Amino acid sequence: MREKITFKSVGAAACVGLVIGSLAWSLTVWGQQGTSQPPQDPTIPLAYPQLGPAKTGALTKAQSRTVWIDSTSYRLASGMMIEDENGNPVQDRDIAGKNMNYPVQYWLGTGTTKNQIIRMIVFFPR
Repeated sequence: MREKITFKSVGAAACVGLVIGSLAWSLTVWGQQGTSQPPQDPTIPLAYPQLGPAKTGALTKAQSRTVWIDSTSYRLASGMMIEDENGNPVQDRDIAGKNMNYPVQYWLGTGTTKNQIIRMIVFFPR
């Protein structure tokens, strides 16, 4: 009888372990639901640890390799990345123009790319 109780206890412990493990996995996945894509709210800076914190602003004009964000002009660094809020690539010619008002997140380079944008996310209107 003692062996059956031990076996049942081990079986119950295993079931409890599976339930707790499943719950922990579900909470982890649920907590990471939106982390594979940029947030929809441009006021929340994205985390690119290698780039540091994002700056935010409004893109109002773009011409050639220069963009104007909050009345300040910035050059786009060579080979820089522009993407939309879903992580899809955007070409600089796709944002060319005047009188626009797109919220953006951007990262400025350092060293040879100082004061140049090295990555930018554009939040287009829906």
